[in-house]
Amino acid sequence: TALTGSVEIPVPEYFNGTIRLLAVAVGGDKLGFASSQSIAQQDFVIEPQLPYFVSPGDEFEVGATVANTVVGSGADVQLAIKVIPPESFEALETKPILLTVPEGQDQSFRVRMKAGSLPGEQEIRFVAEGIGKITGASETISVRPAHPFRTSLQTGIYRPDKDGDNAEKHLSPTRTLYPQLRRVTASISQSPLSLGRALMGYLKEYPYGCTEQLVSVAFPAVIFGTNEDFGLSNEDVKRFTSRAFQVLSARQLADGSFAMWDGMYESDPLFSVYATHFLLEGSKRQLEIPTIVLERATKWVKDFSAEPKYELPLQLAKAYALYLQTQSGTVVSKEALAFQQDLDRQWGTDWRESAIALFLAGAFSSMKMDEQAKALLKAPPEVWKGDAPWPLSDAALYGAIYSWISSKHFSADTWLSPLDTVIPLERMIRDKSLYSFNASFAILGLSAAAERMPELQSKALRIAAETASKETLPLEVLGKTLLAASVPESAAHLQFSGEAGKIFFFGLEESGFDSDTPQPIAAGVSLHRELKNGAGEMKAAFSLNEKVEVTLFLKAEKGANQVAVVELIPGGFEVDLSDEGLANRRSLHE
Repeated sequence: TALTGSVEIPVPEYFNGTIRLLAVAVGGDKLGFASSQSIAQQDFVIEPQLPYFVSPGDEFEVGATVANTVVGSGADVQLAIKVIPPESFEALETKPILLTVPEGQDQSFRVRMKAGSLPGEQEIRFVAEGIGKITGASETISVRPAHPFRTSLQTGIYRPDKDGDNAEKHLSPTRTLYPQLRRVTASISQSPLSLGRALMGYLKEYPYGCTEQLVSVAFPAVIFGTNEDFGLSNEDVKRFTSRAFQVLSARQLADGSFAMWDGMYESDPLFSVYATHFLLEGSKRQLEIPTIVLERATKWVKDFSAEPKYELPLQLAKAYALYLQTQSGTVVSKEALAFQQDLDRQWGTDWRESAIALFLAGAFSSMKMDEQAKALLKAPPEVWKGDAPWPLSDAALYGAIYSWISSKHFSADTWLSPLDTVIPLERMIRDKSLYSFNASFAILGLSAAAERMPELQSKALRIAAETASKETLPLEVLGKTLLAASVPESAAHLQFSGEAGKIFFFGLEESGFDSDTPQPIAAGVSLHRELKNGAGEMKAAFSLNEKVEVTLFLKAEKGANQVAVVELIPGGFEVDLSDEGLANRRSLHE
């Protein structure tokens, strides 16, 4: 039976080339096909050339190569070129662009532009017109903020014993953010989990991917599960936990410990114990964890804790490993007592001021060895005096571990009040001593402390925004025990209020891209950059066709840990991944 018909498929204006057409017919006992091809091309083929991305205010060049494919047009074809920038861009060259493009040949041109302040994808239009014909082509360029996405936190506590009856507190947003991807949230609660929500907001946007960091992001999701009050959606929980489980499966070494990055063959003992703790908590909550990974990890924890350790960081990992075994019902009393004696012989009583003592206290308490446990549980001091190597020198981490151990394993007559366990964690946020590990452990500690506090929810809790014109706007709060509100861009100040005499916790989370250049921070670490050309000469400015050697000098006033240096590459440049470029990369230590 003869059939006729047609199908129309639009060809994009950017496509110039051969289109192949295939038709296949299938009958009961026969198969037939036909093919054809056609060349689709514009009269003038325009190939735009743009940087991959630019930042607001950047001045840069765009251009294009224009080919004349009009048959019979001759050698003297004059083309008028228009470059139409997006509304937010500024054309720095306004003179007409005229090209002579003979038939079958091409010519190139370049013009300068200045990027506007609107971030996101922007379209630049190129138009070539001549000999009665007109052709256009468009290309997009990404406008990216000059500063990386980051999250900053402010928190506080209303304490009737110190603040009296004035149950009102204030915070002010400190950053001007682009509206795109801006998230500014204020929270208030009579539970310390208000601080935990702020920390979770910090972790959710954490940009790095070592084993510890991925586990730290996922750990609170395992503890809390889907919890809208806490800012954890069902999608968040699935995404964080599945990614962590996959990474742990991929990075587990032959002995059962975990490498920090893909392709590494050495593990960090402390973070390997931490990852095992994460898997055990997931197993308790009947999550679909990789069983074989957990079995191998728990065996490694047992083997590791049986070995003698003589350095404080390794001794911290061993104490953590002994504690972790007791959480699975394993009795390690003999090993824990022997380890305590070894520590006393090596360090006297100094080690008892560290997190090593806290993990041993938790282990002893779990084994009903109350006398030994109470002797090792010491509250965080008001002023941290430790000068031990990291992470034992981390006061915030000590406070987080103390809150977890004391709340989980000690009775009310032994540990501090829930408020006193939370104060060091709030101080950690206020002093900006956060990183992924202590932030995640702080959430664990806050969750444990919150379980020991009575569930009080005052209807008097309020959040209001004050604009620059002094107008007060009550904010709509959502949640049950933890109330949160989205903060409008017009807010200059925030007012948190509650019921006199009743403690409440409050926080402000600001996440996004800064539209203003943040003030430089001087906090013990300085960064200096040197730029050299291919000949090794120092320069301050480079053209797009030059090779740039970037040397970063990082200097710390004293030892610093958990430092990430993020270098943003200017638009139009890319990392040299050639054999020569990779061979020239080096790290210099002084």
